[in-house]
Amino acid sequence: MDGYRDDLEPTSKVGKIIGRIFLFISIVVYAVIFYRIFISSDTSTAKDIVLDKNCDYSRIESFLQLSLPDEKGPVSSLFSTAEEGHPPYFVVYTLDPVTTMDKEGRIQMRNAVYLETAKNMQFALKVNTKYHKVDSEGKLAYDVYLNVEHAGGLVTRHDVSFTNTTSRSNYSTTKYGFNDINFDIKEDSVYLVIEDEGVPVLKLLLSDRTINTEKENPYKIDYEKL
Repeated sequence: MDGYRDDLEPTSKVGKIIGRIFLFISIVVYAVIFYRIFISSDTSTAKDIVLDKNCDYSRIESFLQLSLPDEKGPVSSLFSTAEEGHPPYFVVYTLDPVTTMDKEGRIQMRNAVYLETAKNMQFALKVNTKYHKVDSEGKLAYDVYLNVEHAGGLVTRHDVSFTNTTSRSNYSTTKYGFNDINFDIKEDSVYLVIEDEGVPVLKLLLSDRTINTEKENPYKIDYEKL
């Protein structure tokens, strides 16, 4: 019997080694999968809707016809209106463009929204920094702006009003906000334009009569204050 056990011992050791190798491989595979899921998921920078104190609040104040005391102002009225949730007063649309990235998927547009009452439009750009230049803050080192083609033929350009950036590994996500932008969401066309020293990098149609839009419930929106 002792000889029989001695014959089995090398086989048993080999089996344990093989089992440990498979266990190690499984751990590595799952770690890679979870890491890629973590990297590909949206950060709060992309998800949150930003209330910028520098956007134009005169429309909100006059629309609400508020008589504000000295210690309060249009900024306070906007924050309270948005956070308390008054659908007739604070209107936010989410936009669902058909194309949201470049051909390689190295620049991806996320969560485009139009704050109609505040005359503000914002979205996030997720960038693979291996392939595109970023500045010291992590955002694209390109010219990013919006062109609004109004139904009457007028084209207006809108430059970035604020940004907020977070980074994960080789990806950076930047929230871009554009103040003082006013357009008819059912009639006018809005294009995101990205250029590198005048050379086109990406152009996306964000809004026009063909793009699906949805009016958000203000009670369910997470706001981030600048």
